[in-house]
Amino acid sequence: MGALALAVSAAVALTNGLIPGFSATADEPIDRAEAWVQANVPNDRRILAEEAVAERLIDDGHPPAGVVSVDASDPADAAIPADAWQDWDYIVATDALLSLSEANAAVDAALTHSRVLAAFGTENGRVEVRRTERDGIADATVRAERATDARGRAGEQLAMNRRLDVSGAAEADLSAGRVDDRILLALGQKLATDSLTVADFPVIAGEEQGIRRQVLVTVVNGRYLTDDRELRNDTVAWFTDLPGPVAPENVAPAGEGVLITYAAEAPSDLLPTPDPSPTR
Repeated sequence: MGALALAVSAAVALTNGLIPGFSATADEPIDRAEAWVQANVPNDRRILAEEAVAERLIDDGHPPAGVVSVDASDPADAAIPADAWQDWDYIVATDALLSLSEANAAVDAALTHSRVLAAFGTENGRVEVRRTERDGIADATVRAERATDARGRAGEQLAMNRRLDVSGAAEADLSAGRVDDRILLALGQKLATDSLTVADFPVIAGEEQGIRRQVLVTVVNGRYLTDDRELRNDTVAWFTDLPGPVAPENVAPAGEGVLITYAAEAPSDLLPTPDPSPTR
């Protein structure tokens, strides 16, 4: 593969965002990172990766024109302008790519102005999927802190709703601002007419430090979804039919109830953002 391949292809629909299991091999972190990219990154996004990983992403089906490849044998790669990172969307950050950052200004800037979305493996074997912040990481950090505060406020209000029954762990996620805005809004709409039990906000593999974008509903109006197929199907249909920004990516029976999953890419400003000065 050449040192650089840049372009944008047509967007395609996201898959359900769930990460399949893999056997324990030396390549497991990169295998799982690739699977996360395949499941969660639209095909019209540009991805930065070192050459070997770029080839694997293309083999997995990501359009070659959407992959930015850095040649490990030429880390400075003069063909890449220093400000090119502002045109990139995602980074697959392996040890090899990190080692290129000292010699390549664009790679260094991309890593500096990006945040981790999913991480696999530990220490030297760790692989991160990162999202670039084109306005700079400082502004993005402030926005993220305010958004967490907004989710926490909304989550606390939701947890106080008498129609909602949640586990202790799920309630902690709500009050800590760890639950996706879209889930909060969707549950709020459903609670206007029905009582619900939320068993958990299951973590997607690799996103242990991120926002919970899944919710498992197990009881509706006092009836267990595992015991009532019609109610379970109605619940799947209700969440599936949610419109616009709160529309889920996938809704399906799972385990003890119905699992609702939202896409990794989320719209912003769905919740009122509090002024940064007051304290909760």
